[in-house]
Amino acid sequence: MLIIAIWLWPDNSTREKFNPDFVSKYNESTKYIPFFVANYGHPDFDKNGLFGMGLATIIAIISLSLDAFFAGKIYFALRNLNLSDHVKKMHRNLLITLIAQTTIPSILTFIPCLIIWFVPLLSFLKISDPSYYVNSICVPMLCIYPIIDPLVITFALVDYREAISRKFRKFQPSSTAIFPTRFQTTIV
Repeated sequence: MLIIAIWLWPDNSTREKFNPDFVSKYNESTKYIPFFVANYGHPDFDKNGLFGMGLATIIAIISLSLDAFFAGKIYFALRNLNLSDHVKKMHRNLLITLIAQTTIPSILTFIPCLIIWFVPLLSFLKISDPSYYVNSICVPMLCIYPIIDPLVITFALVDYREAISRKFRKFQPSSTAIFPTRFQTTIV
């Protein structure tokens, strides 16, 4: 990430461009804030910003590819081991959980970052308000990850899932209920 920071670090013209907005919205000057930016409105064509975005994208794609490669290697290695069925099942469940734990954050964080990085470059799509995609799609996807991650672990591992279901069964009403009988009295 240090390499990306070097390419996306703002220069003086970028800081001056964003300074009025930062001062009006946050009451803080951009001179004192460290931030990364791919400035699409740079006076010159911002090769550094585009190179930094491209580098970040390539690193993320390599990371996802390595995740898939090593998951496959683990899967095939587990198939060839002489282990008991119980241990194989446990390792298979742990591998599925690991795959889910790497796939879900990749979807919930990598795709929004790609949208944020590249939507402004796609001017030929005639997108009237690119901030719509950032505010209505990307930010909720980034914010939902801390909620989803523990749920993945809880429901992917059988022992955890069964423990949770046992806890909730204690709070469910019983299917058998005792109702008072009604007596009808007649006066003769």
